[in-house]
Amino acid sequence: MTNNPRINLPYRVMGLFWLLVGLAAGCFILWRADGYDTRVLLPLGVCSLLIVCGYRLMRERRWARLCCGVIVSLVTLWLLDMIAMLLFHYDFDLPLYLAGAGVLAGGFTLIILVFGKGSLTGPGQGS
Repeated sequence: MTNNPRINLPYRVMGLFWLLVGLAAGCFILWRADGYDTRVLLPLGVCSLLIVCGYRLMRERRWARLCCGVIVSLVTLWLLDMIAMLLFHYDFDLPLYLAGAGVLAGGFTLIILVFGKGSLTGPGQGS
């Protein structure tokens, strides 16, 4: 959409990252689910929103930037809650490090989305 592709490179990297996170988390949730369970519907909904927002953020859409900001904020808060639970009840193990990496990635995403200088436009809105 813009003439300089380097301006929107962080958005494309973030979009690809959250697309892959949504796919991996959705596959993991489906792999761990025992048959039809209604408790997995909300996490699968969040994963599908991450997939859609990540893809559309790679395609440089303004609504994806707003939606991704909201969803990543919620996911980051949930990961902070998971870190607190893991610290109080379990040892330092791989899930703690993965949650910490997710919080760092979510914080980076929010900083880029809030303070980024790239202008994401909608269809037909020129640069």
